[in-house]
Amino acid sequence: KASRVPIYGSWDFYFGNGIVGGAITSGESQGREAGRMAAMILSGTSAGSIPVRTEGTSQYMFDFRQMQAYDIKARQVPEKSRIIHLPLSLAERYRNQIISLLAAVSLAVVILAWRLVVQYRRQAGLKRLNLELDRRVEEQTSKLKDKNDRLKTEIRERIKLEAEIRTLAETDPLTGVLNRRSFMEKAESEFHRSQRYGHPLSAIMMDLDFFKKINDTHGHHAGDETLKTFTGLCQKALRKNDFLGRMGGEEFAVILVETDSTEAVPVAERIRTLAGQARIH
Repeated sequence: KASRVPIYGSWDFYFGNGIVGGAITSGESQGREAGRMAAMILSGTSAGSIPVRTEGTSQYMFDFRQMQAYDIKARQVPEKSRIIHLPLSLAERYRNQIISLLAAVSLAVVILAWRLVVQYRRQAGLKRLNLELDRRVEEQTSKLKDKNDRLKTEIRERIKLEAEIRTLAETDPLTGVLNRRSFMEKAESEFHRSQRYGHPLSAIMMDLDFFKKINDTHGHHAGDETLKTFTGLCQKALRKNDFLGRMGGEEFAVILVETDSTEAVPVAERIRTLAGQARIH
């Protein structure tokens, strides 16, 4: 461990004591070879006729931990070298857990299969059983599909109905803009937000002059068309974040978010000008 350069050796028992590796001779391999030769001599084979094996008792071996310590790459050692103490792969690290899991799954599958066999043992053959199972599965699948389709239809209808109810509750049925209650709720929310963050907020109150005269002279249908035309002009003059509400009769109000009075006056004047130029057919 105190060496600044890699140390190489020739015996495998040096591994773990700081040696990087080398052409390692295995005492175990030599022992097995000596035992083989001794067994042949004891069985009556002449010692002189026993060939001596020189291959297989040594090989290039390296310790991965020491290779890392000296920044030695695997491509730098001789080809077909054996590298020990390699880090475990994910499969090797969790080998026991994987085996246990597979065993548990296999056991569960076996138990399930056994129960199915016991349950249907008295039926008239495996083919008939398969046909019956296929029929039942198809039948249940069809029923589930029908129920699912009905449920989807009911959900769509409910969503649509809730949207319609929400629209009826929040908008004026004639003009389609916010009704008084919804407008006041949104206005109050925007007012609190502007106070909390210190942002500007403006409101415009509008009343159509001589609206009663229009109703009396041309009828309520003309009055309705006047209101719808006016709200359409307002919406064209307003931004996406601004909102318009009908407060009652011919009275309307607008909330201009992030807008101070100097910016609000031109908006009000633009609405007044458009309303004065409008023609009702």
